[in-house]
Amino acid sequence: MQTLLAFRGGHPMRQTIPALAIFALAAPAFGQEAANFSQPYWIESPVIEAIGRAELQVDPNRSNFSVGFKNTARTSAEATRLATARAKRAYDAMLGVAGDDLTIESRVSVSAIYNQVEDDEGNLVTDYSADNIRGYEASVLYSVGVKDLSKASRTRAAALAVGPETSSYFSNSLQRDTDILQAAYRAAIVDARERAQLPNTPDRMGVSAEACLVYEIRQ
Repeated sequence: MQTLLAFRGGHPMRQTIPALAIFALAAPAFGQEAANFSQPYWIESPVIEAIGRAELQVDPNRSNFSVGFKNTARTSAEATRLATARAKRAYDAMLGVAGDDLTIESRVSVSAIYNQVEDDEGNLVTDYSADNIRGYEASVLYSVGVKDLSKASRTRAAALAVGPETSSYFSNSLQRDTDILQAAYRAAIVDARERAQLPNTPDRMGVSAEACLVYEIRQ
């Protein structure tokens, strides 16, 4: 993330700071009505532009893992009912631990199980004909996310207690939420202001680097 600031002598303009936008034409700072503004802000007096950059080291704020449940039955409906019932028990157990910090994406799949027959050489081969189906296997896969890392271990333990057929270990990651973006933004502004106020630079330009005129966030 980098922030572009332009400084101009006088009173500070109203600061509006949305991402990926420049508000350089807010004429009220010059004592004019916005509708009467007819020339760029840098015409009347010199302007200093400085680009601020910031790098933040932030700890992971998401923990992810997966659990999967499989059941077989004579019909696809029964296999699905059994697998989803076990997955629901795991969901309830995890929700009881993580609460609102729990996010889950689920995927359900059903596949047919076929009988195997011997060929002329005595090898077992699968007969994929429709009349050779002997049952169905239903699978429910949960991709689990936990926002509070202090709850991650207990949340996974709650799911494992239900006895899933498959599971993965933790994979921690960083989601750039509002707090992180604002922290990086503030750090970039500080860096840009310091760059604009380097010794001798304002004096050479003949301007006062006191008021922030333009903000831009580049991500």
